[in-house]
Amino acid sequence: MVVKYNVAGRQVGSHILAMATLGTMAAIGAFSLGGSKKAKAEGPPTNATSKDEEAFIQYVKSSTIYGGKEIFQTLMYAGAREFIKNANAEEQKAKH
Repeated sequence: MVVKYNVAGRQVGSHILAMATLGTMAAIGAFSLGGSKKAKAEGPPTNATSKDEEAFIQYVKSSTIYGGKEIFQTLMYAGAREFIKNANAEEQKAKH
């Protein structure tokens, strides 16, 4: 038993309306998921002042303590530059 609705002057069955609704929703979903993908940002820029500092930042990014969380940002801004300065100072003392 099919219920008929009057749409734009024509008789349309309820099963046709249901299939059209599901098809439209599937098409909208496929359209919204498709297309070109925008590149995701990998966090803040490194802004390294030396190769050693850049190497340290890359090491922290790739290490297990980073884990894709905000720990990297905190470590980078709070301690990375100070760590590199201290390491350079110790290296200079060791050379003399």
